[in-house]
Amino acid sequence: MTIEKVFVFVVFITANSVAVCEMLINDPSGVSITTELGISDRYRILGDFNVDGIEDMAISADMNQFGSGGGEFTIYLCNAGGEYRKYGTFWSHPAVETIAIEKWGQNISLWTYSHLGGGTGSIGYYGMGEKGMSDRSSIIIHPGDSGTAMGNALVESVFKNSDVVFKLERSTTRDGKVEWK
Repeated sequence: MTIEKVFVFVVFITANSVAVCEMLINDPSGVSITTELGISDRYRILGDFNVDGIEDMAISADMNQFGSGGGEFTIYLCNAGGEYRKYGTFWSHPAVETIAIEKWGQNISLWTYSHLGGGTGSIGYYGMGEKGMSDRSSIIIHPGDSGTAMGNALVESVFKNSDVVFKLERSTTRDGKVEWK
């Protein structure tokens, strides 16, 4: 099976002759990435990031670049026609129990956790709007076995009450074919 890259540009012209472009692509997770070390594997998180009833995905950078605190993911929102558009990037640990969506009215927040070392971590959120993601707002907490009761309560409160259930997969690339498990 060959995965082809298909790019579609949608251009909207306003009365002031200002153009806004949006690039739509087929499944972005079917394309392998190559680094100086060769073909690289990644993480993929499946879930409805914008809470519109259509499954979206977030794809990580090279897994080898992740530290214990996590790494960068790029969100691709899917439309009803099965096409994706790049939405924004976020930093998180690659575990679905450290990613949550909170929807309140029209407001959507993407909550993430990053391990900083020992019993210390950072919990925070990105606001998600029509034009993209906000910068991350966060606080330092102390969860885990060596952490505090409040740190553990914050992690449990946020990540066990997500409005979206996520699924984490890892890629393997063999003979140019990307498989997700």
